[in-house]
Amino acid sequence: MSFSSTQKMPQTAKKPSIKINKVAKDLAEKVKAFKDQDFAFRLCIKLDDWGCLDFPIYRKVLIDSKSTLADLHNILQICFEWDNSHLHSFEISAGRGNRIKTYEDSRSMDDDFGSDSIPEHKATILSVFNEIQILTLSTTIARLIPIGQSKGKPKFIYIYDFGDNWEGEITFEDIIEIDKDFIPACIEGLNAAPPDDSGGMSGYSHIIEVLKNPKHKDYEDIACWMGCEEDDDDQKFDPHTFDIEELNQLIKKRFLRVKKSRKGK
Repeated sequence: MSFSSTQKMPQTAKKPSIKINKVAKDLAEKVKAFKDQDFAFRLCIKLDDWGCLDFPIYRKVLIDSKSTLADLHNILQICFEWDNSHLHSFEISAGRGNRIKTYEDSRSMDDDFGSDSIPEHKATILSVFNEIQILTLSTTIARLIPIGQSKGKPKFIYIYDFGDNWEGEITFEDIIEIDKDFIPACIEGLNAAPPDDSGGMSGYSHIIEVLKNPKHKDYEDIACWMGCEEDDDDQKFDPHTFDIEELNQLIKKRFLRVKKSRKGK
């Protein structure tokens, strides 16, 4: 089952027109008020199209603030339908090329990410949020570009596959109170994600254009690689669809499996 429009749960919050620092401060105060309660962050992950696409690709997820970046990575792999076959990292950055701190894939511990790199399984979502707040208040760093700010809200970067370089800007949007039965979920999204190993956004853009034209010299090879059949409408690739229900079934299945394995240790 797939959907041709944005898939989301009902959202009542409007986007107010307020100054960047005030929005970030308000969210920080809200987090502080939840210090004795369990809560989840609402994160928005928007893929950078590098100027190659004329439509956005994003997902919004709810994840426990105590979850690690390794947990978030696993959720994002499901949300973007990737197969976790490449290295990845999370970064706090002051604009492209101005990396401040890296949280690295446990498989890449021998690579040189810099002296500030931290294993992702040792960093919680909340600790990253707090780190961004501290860095944002730094007068030295503030002179670069407002760190971790997108429309007034803190964010950081997820990079998957250092060859294709899928880069997602992660924005902290809100927090909600949760109970012991909470399960992470994708609550909104728009458009299909680029397939793994499709050559970055430029390669993905080429795939989309080729599949529009069965007479293109690359059509047969790309259609075969994508599993598309010209005479089968159900198999044709549509870059403007994604199945939020299927994603959440996979997220729930993985979450319960991981939770069970952690209890057994």
